[in-house]
Amino acid sequence: MKLRLSLIFIPILLVAGYFLLNAFLPKYSGQYIFMVILFFADLYLWSSITKKIFSNTIWLRVLIISLYWLPLAMVVFIMVGSVFKPI
Repeated sequence: MKLRLSLIFIPILLVAGYFLLNAFLPKYSGQYIFMVILFFADLYLWSSITKKIFSNTIWLRVLIISLYWLPLAMVVFIMVGSVFKPI
């Protein structure tokens, strides 16, 4: 039941995100689909290397995780920042 609920909730959330972005930042709404595809590709790659990363020492694990997710964090910060000061 929980998996079925999440499979229904994810597309609804993605469509709502597109409409919100289209309402507030119409200039960037065309990039939304591309960003969602990149995010899911990133999650797929992350799931394939998780076991290898978590077998390392703690400092190396933190470093690899930080470097891996840094581009996504920067894109999110730029998108949130563009709400306050459009680029």
